Amino acid sequence: ILLSRHHLRGLSSLRAARPHLSFSWQVTVQNLGSWLTGNAGPWTMSRFFSPADLGQWNRADVITTIPFQQVQSVMVQAVYPEFRHDINGPSRARLVWPDLLGLVAWLALPLAGAAAVVAPALIPLLFGGGWGQAAVFAPVVAVIAGIRMVRVMLGAAVEVLGRYKWMWTGIGIEFVLTASGVVAAVLSENYWLIFAGIGVGIVGAHVANILVCSRAGYLHLGVLLKHYAGALTGGLAAAALASLVVTALAHLNDMPWLIVVSAVILLGIAGAA
Repeated sequence: ILLSRHHLRGLSSLRAARPHLSFSWQVTVQNLGSWLTGNAGPWTMSRFFSPADLGQWNRADVITTIPFQQVQSVMVQAVYPEFRHDINGPSRARLVWPDLLGLVAWLALPLAGAAAVVAPALIPLLFGGGWGQAAVFAPVVAVIAGIRMVRVMLGAAVEVLGRYKWMWTGIGIEFVLTASGVVAAVLSENYWLIFAGIGVGIVGAHVANILVCSRAGYLHLGVLLKHYAGALTGGLAAAALASLVVTALAHLNDMPWLIVVSAVILLGIAGAA
């Protein structure tokens, strides 16, 4: 009891805990804002278009977004503590962050490119008939999921630094752009603008975070852009290769030469790697 009273007396002062409480509060509100932004599109699809369309979107999410989110969660948990080394200054971050973000992009964009091609072919095989619209949604949803991985990683770094203005700038830009797409979709009765707003919002928030981090010395912009250009090229190449493989499998009996061509290309890529 005496020990407990001693610890309780130590907790009577919240001065030491204020920075931690402030950080937790800011992160909680940030996550709430991200949740609202992320659910604006699905809510609009259900409310102003059709619950069936939302169901198709959810089915496309299952085979594209959900796997990406699992990988994203593991990566953020693994790297999150490393960002704490850069709280006191940007010197280390300028050397490490561009390569780290480039590594994430090299993982996310080629996977997104391949998933955009493979997912529409897998949906009818996995779920049966009646999910044609989900197959149409899948490429767009896959690309958005891949881009979001990179945006979330840099967002985690900003969060660790406790740069609340930077955090809110990114969230605000993403919300405004996403909401603009939602409003445009409702007014034009074209639900594709919902996806456009989501994608542009993610890219806009990421660009804003890149610019503020670059100005503060945390990012070498030239190195980062070089990594992103390479990852984008890799994503397009992965999509082209996946398209060739899917086409070859679809015409297995009619065009057996495609199998040979695909095998040669795959072996060439494996040898180059």
